[in-house]
Amino acid sequence: MNENETESIKYEQTEIMSEESLQSSELEQQQDDSAEVTSKRNKILEFFQKGSNFINNASLPHLLMRFIGSYLLTASYFIFKNSVFAERENTIRPIYNWKEYREDVSILALVVITALIFIIISILKYKLPRVRFDVYTMITGFVLFSISSLWRNESIYLVIVLTILTAIFGYIGFRYERKNAEIKMPFWASCLIVLLFAVFTATIVATTTICQYKSYGTSCFDMGIFIQMYHSMINDLSLVTTCERGKFLSHFAVHCSPIYYLLLPFYYLFPRAQTLLIAQAVMIATGVIPLMGICKSYRFKNSSIIFWGITYLFCAELINPCYYHFHENAFLPPLLMWLFYSIEKKKPVLIYIFMALVLMVKEDAPIYIVCIGLYLIFQKDKKDIKLHGFIMAVIAGLYFVIVTSLMGKYGEGVMTSRTYGNLMIDHDAGFGEIIKTVLLNPAYFLSQLVKEDTFIFFITVMMPIGFMPFVTKKYSVLWLCLPFVLMNLATGYGYASQTGYQYVFGTSTCLIYATIVNTASLNTEKKKLLPLYTSIATVYMAVSLFSGRVIDKYDSYKNNRERFDNRDAVVEVIPEDASVIADTWYLPTLANRNEIYELGDSLLNEPLGVDVVVINPNSGWERIQEFKDKLIQENYSEYCVLESNFAVYTRQGYTLPERIE
Repeated sequence: MNENETESIKYEQTEIMSEESLQSSELEQQQDDSAEVTSKRNKILEFFQKGSNFINNASLPHLLMRFIGSYLLTASYFIFKNSVFAERENTIRPIYNWKEYREDVSILALVVITALIFIIISILKYKLPRVRFDVYTMITGFVLFSISSLWRNESIYLVIVLTILTAIFGYIGFRYERKNAEIKMPFWASCLIVLLFAVFTATIVATTTICQYKSYGTSCFDMGIFIQMYHSMINDLSLVTTCERGKFLSHFAVHCSPIYYLLLPFYYLFPRAQTLLIAQAVMIATGVIPLMGICKSYRFKNSSIIFWGITYLFCAELINPCYYHFHENAFLPPLLMWLFYSIEKKKPVLIYIFMALVLMVKEDAPIYIVCIGLYLIFQKDKKDIKLHGFIMAVIAGLYFVIVTSLMGKYGEGVMTSRTYGNLMIDHDAGFGEIIKTVLLNPAYFLSQLVKEDTFIFFITVMMPIGFMPFVTKKYSVLWLCLPFVLMNLATGYGYASQTGYQYVFGTSTCLIYATIVNTASLNTEKKKLLPLYTSIATVYMAVSLFSGRVIDKYDSYKNNRERFDNRDAVVEVIPEDASVIADTWYLPTLANRNEIYELGDSLLNEPLGVDVVVINPNSGWERIQEFKDKLIQENYSEYCVLESNFAVYTRQGYTLPERIE
């Protein structure tokens, strides 16, 4: 065999070995690819198997909670998009514009977004199985849906329905999640959150009530009288007004409220209406500070303290009256809360200090102190301060008798017949006439408590706090409900049984405290869930009753600011020493002076005799034309007219600076 043949054989052998190696490598690659495919397939199968197990292990109630929450979150999105965050003139609201709203919402979008939320929540639930996403999703969905639905929608019936639904489904959800982990936080953190809410509510209320004032939305009663009263106070410490009764008269002749002097230093530094409105909003919000201390005394969880803070700060009976407009009753919420705090801490010195301050608010404030004193007298677990309760009741009773007697002798008298005329035959008699009616005809007295308007009012007040003031084994707590019965339900004065007036400031504070006391005696689960319910229900009621009011006040000022600024420019040229007659809606901006009178029928029977008259020539007052004729007869000349609804006249011989257009 020659060398060529040998080389050929070697080459062939090398080729064969290469082919075998290649085939072996290809076989190994195929095996690896097959193994990789098998691994991926197994992982996919494992994923679907886990998903299948996750779905199979999920109970139907949990799936329903997740689905309901996903749907409600989607519905909330569309409502917020169309009615809350939309431009005001283009707003489509789901109830008032229901046809347009239905056409604007796509069914496909509704289904897709709901499915996406459901899938996302399911993934989160799979990744974090210990977190109760199902119940949280459902509760969050209900809350957001309810708030968006109630936005600018004053319907007490819708509030009732949504509150009941949220409570029912929330209770069911937490029943299925009995091991629900408590949100743990330190006390300082819960206090900080509550204080942030307090700053928020005070800012909103102060800002929008100032907008209301700046847009000429406040009247002589009850804004102008207090501006003039504080004007007198910074001049000579008196409370003299002329616009309250059409003559020079101390406000003490109408109401005994020395508490006003507490705000005098602030008004002295900033002598304008805005000071009073800001002070009112801040005073009410600060009542949440002692409330937190009360909740701590009853050993509520720190998360529950946040819910109680929300219940107080968003209480409709504490917010709504701020829009009409400024009152001494606004001192009651913080002072009563501090008094309750002093009682819980058993500090006699503080008890008597805050008792005295409460008595200084108004001539009827002793009713609160008497009822609180009776509450302490009949308390079983507060034996060491029973004596203080007795002393408080006696002092308050004596103070009431003395003050009302002095007002009857030297002032205008207590307005008993206005408030309780429905229980009096002799309207010139005093409170004895009321007691006589109650004792001799209790059936009639009870009929006054259950009238149609008072029934709706009762539901409006009681539903957000779960009717808890009356749900108690401590019957002494019912004494705290007595001011509500006497001052809001039994009265024949229509304004007293409405949440938009000042008569609910004090009574609602007592009811909130009674709710906290009664809740503290419940078992652990109810003690934890009830504050959550009251906070949600309170927010629902507040959103329904004043969201529209807040927006309207702000929009009215923002959209018409130039017009209001023009009026302000005219008002500013009227000297402070000028005597003025003004339409009730223009009077507050002119009230920082010694002499100003509200336009009314009584002025038609005598010479006007003032330097300047500011009226709305096209007002709804039926005798406006008669008054304009009187201006001509007494030689008043027209100074200016703005937009036909703001006119200024000056008496003969009295000149104002020439206007600069």
